Amino acid sequence: MVIRYFNRGVISLIMISLLFLTTSCASLFGRASMLSIATEPENAQIIIQSTTNLAEKMIKKSPCTVYLNKGSDYIVTVKLKGYTSEEIPIRRTISGWFWGNLLLGGIIGMIVDGTTGNMYEHTPTVIGFDLEKETSALPDSFEVRFPVSLILEDGSRKIQDVPIRFYRDKV
Repeated sequence: MVIRYFNRGVISLIMISLLFLTTSCASLFGRASMLSIATEPENAQIIIQSTTNLAEKMIKKSPCTVYLNKGSDYIVTVKLKGYTSEEIPIRRTISGWFWGNLLLGGIIGMIVDGTTGNMYEHTPTVIGFDLEKETSALPDSFEVRFPVSLILEDGSRKIQDVPIRFYRDKV
């Protein structure tokens, strides 16, 4: 019976106004960022450390996909024995959805997105690269000669160099 007293246009206007007042665009489109990491060769150790919350740390193997809290920046460290370690910063930027509040959510939407941290998105969202083999200043092998004193059957002594070859561990 309420419809008798109110014009449908007025009810539509009230509903749209309520929608605008309760909407926050970035909060509607997710509370976590997805990050995909792939390396060549695979099975590299991936350490993801928050720069604001040191207790927030994840350790994975590549390839992997993780979800990051939008309220923090991160450092991704990639390690594999025999390869050079890599560090990649993951930074927050203001999401395009946050600016959608100007059209849909108004100042209330901006406040909600700002306080929940959902005004941010992370870049990059995909990491993929080839790991570089470590280069070493050591040669693959080297030889050292040690003088050894030998006592012959006739009781005489002879000094002879005995070569010993060392090899670098190749992993």
